[in-house]
Amino acid sequence: MVLGDSISAGYGIEPQQAWVNLLQKRLDQQYPKQHKVVNASVSGETTSGALARLPKLLQTHKPNVVVIELGGNDGLRGQPPQMIQKNLAQLIQQSQKANATVVVLGMKMPPNYGTAYSKAFENNYKVFSLHQGFNRRTDTVYNRHQVCRRWAIWVHQGVNGGLNRTAMAMTKYHNYRAVITLSRKFNTANLRSHAVENTIIKDKLSLQSYLLQERVTAGLKTKTLKVDDIVWSYNEGGAVDKPTILLIHGFAGNRDNWNRVAQFLTPYYHVVIPDLPTNGDTKVPDDFDLSMPNVTERLRRFVEAIHIQDKLNVAGHSIGGSIATLYAAQYPFDTQSLFLLNSAGIYKNANTNYAKDPQYLKHLIVSKPGDFDDVMQRVMQTPIKMPYYLKRAQEKQLITQAEKNSKVIDQLVTLNRIYTTDSFARVTRNIEAPTLILWGKQDKIINVEVANELKSLLKRAEAPVILNNVGHMPLLEAEQAVAQHYLPFLAKTQKLKNPLADKLIPLN
Repeated sequence: MVLGDSISAGYGIEPQQAWVNLLQKRLDQQYPKQHKVVNASVSGETTSGALARLPKLLQTHKPNVVVIELGGNDGLRGQPPQMIQKNLAQLIQQSQKANATVVVLGMKMPPNYGTAYSKAFENNYKVFSLHQGFNRRTDTVYNRHQVCRRWAIWVHQGVNGGLNRTAMAMTKYHNYRAVITLSRKFNTANLRSHAVENTIIKDKLSLQSYLLQERVTAGLKTKTLKVDDIVWSYNEGGAVDKPTILLIHGFAGNRDNWNRVAQFLTPYYHVVIPDLPTNGDTKVPDDFDLSMPNVTERLRRFVEAIHIQDKLNVAGHSIGGSIATLYAAQYPFDTQSLFLLNSAGIYKNANTNYAKDPQYLKHLIVSKPGDFDDVMQRVMQTPIKMPYYLKRAQEKQLITQAEKNSKVIDQLVTLNRIYTTDSFARVTRNIEAPTLILWGKQDKIINVEVANELKSLLKRAEAPVILNNVGHMPLLEAEQAVAQHYLPFLAKTQKLKNPLADKLIPLN
């Protein structure tokens, strides 16, 4: 069984050209009817995603050999090497526990990810060949006297902003040698890369290509829809006949902030993630009212336009949490559940400058080069690593949105003068939906103490989930932990009846 990403899934090439299919063909030729190759690879797969799928795969296929070709997408996202190593170790251990021989195919990162990160990433694969805790049947690319040696070459094709891969895999097993080349025709005029150590072509991914790859991993597609004077841009994924989740991003964010969490949701739910009128690619008139009540009302029109309003599961982060709260309070009949992550509000126990005075949020606006790193240090406990060119591209994009973000804060300042902690409490108490609250313990923007205050205001809130060593951005800092808490909550709440709907039954 091959557990891999797009290289093994054969993304962008004819199925018969994929190396896994070629391996089956070669085995059939040399050892007729003796071996069956199961391809359990998924384009865009990560080590976390594979961990979620592996138990069922092992139970279904009962493989004698498990080939793990994973880690590349984790690295492209800048995931901590320690987390990648931990996930790989669990994949190996689970496979060995099922009595399978494990082959790990090593990876390298493009050099523009930095020497320190690239070295730490590559060392993940060396560890397993040296670690005494693993059975000797577990071999890696770096244990050159044993099973496998593999190189991957990334090639960027500029057509439609897409990311295509060309990969070369070399497999050696005892006296058996095969060189399998996976290729796709591409326009060489679009290539902007060069070879490094004869193993990797440096690939300057554009920000859009990077985000496209994240969406593919999460099973999302980008769509647009005009509703009144707004052209909404949104990501959508999962089966439309499943319960729907509406994910709402926070201040200065966009729909792609949710991609990492969404990858765990789309296998089980229909997921919709819009860019709010305040940010991203959603287009609004120049004189658009950016106030939270208006944005919430317009969001409702969008929800109705794509016909997902019934039994909607709503989730919001930061200011998106405030919008989710207002939505659930205004449309209680249609809200099946509510999930609030580091949610903004007007709290009595707020003790940070940002929470007490919205004007202070202007310190989080990226308005000039160098601001991006500073803001990341403020909003995250441990800022996620990313290559310089991606960081620079994100910074440039945020700089273009600085004026709009400033206007949003001005609206928040005005609302803060109108609303009080009491009026915020009244709105919150109108919510009937069962609610899950999650907070990063080290949040420097909205202090974690308000999580319990928020729980006390809600009728059907569970005890807050507090994530240690996480700041204001758990959906980026700890997406796996977020999903691990959210999925059981969702499964439980889909079976619950809305108490307001029950009250209507006697009235026919």
